[in-house]
Amino acid sequence: MWKKKNKLTFYCSVEGVEQTMPIIPAKEIKYDWIKRAALSFTEKKLDVSPTSQDGKIRHTSRCPGIFQIKNQGWIVRTWQDIELDVNDPEYSWRTPLNQVKLSNDISMDDVSHHTEMMLKQYLENWPENAFSQIIKINTPWYVKVPKGYVLNQFHPSYLDDNRFTSLPGTYSPDYGMGTINVPMIWHSKKGKYLIKAGTPIAQLILSKKEDMPFENKVVDEQFKKEEKVKNILETMNFKRIYKNIIDYYKEK
Repeated sequence: MWKKKNKLTFYCSVEGVEQTMPIIPAKEIKYDWIKRAALSFTEKKLDVSPTSQDGKIRHTSRCPGIFQIKNQGWIVRTWQDIELDVNDPEYSWRTPLNQVKLSNDISMDDVSHHTEMMLKQYLENWPENAFSQIIKINTPWYVKVPKGYVLNQFHPSYLDDNRFTSLPGTYSPDYGMGTINVPMIWHSKKGKYLIKAGTPIAQLILSKKEDMPFENKVVDEQFKKEEKVKNILETMNFKRIYKNIIDYYKEK
């Protein structure tokens, strides 16, 4: 008997949005700052970083830690323009199209909120200039997560937009179909803002649902041996070649 292959399924309640503004792999998002960083590296690739203590070439555009998390999972974007007018503790909003009607009453209005009773009153360090209520972007998207997995939702990694911070959450098959909504802290108490169609508002990363055994240990001889090899791999070339490092560990 063939084993059924696990699959993550996104459903959209507004027909056409699955074509015009689908949920896409995070690696397909090309932020402008990344393009500028790549151009900078191309122009200065023979220069040594001013912070370098060993003469090695380093650059933001080549940092695996940044791009491995930035490219994981999928990105949820606003499917139409949203105009937001905040005047703490009140706000108003408008959009070109009516999401409720277009979804035949399946989905909610594009924007709603959680009052400060939901979170702010419990936190000691709410951002000083943030709107007191949690703004909630209600998307027309739903997700079916395969059993044995959870889909974690985060603020898009390295998004260059300081107007909001999307709050984390999890979609689990234990609770049936997940409704993809994005609660966020809005970092302003007053002003009119345009959230353009196509703005990344959430990153979704799939994880296996399991309890992983772990331990805390003091550095031992095995650690020292592995760290020495890793250090050689990272520093044996004037320009660090990550592919060589990856290939080495693939064979281990």
